[in-house]
Amino acid sequence: MSRSTTAYTVGVALAVIFVALAVYYIIPGFYHFLTFSDPYRSHLTHFILLIALAVFSLIGARFVANSGK
Repeated sequence: MSRSTTAYTVGVALAVIFVALAVYYIIPGFYHFLTFSDPYRSHLTHFILLIALAVFSLIGARFVANSGK
């Protein structure tokens, strides 16, 4: 596996993890760690931040995939 393929795979894996965490933070009723307010309610700011991180990691993975050619 080349370096660009490995970096692309890591970027996509990070995006999947960020999306899973975003879904976890948007669902109310679960204990949400790393929050300063009520840990059992939905956290829109965490959701937006994690979705933004997922998008940026996908953009980064795409740049890495293009630079390897």
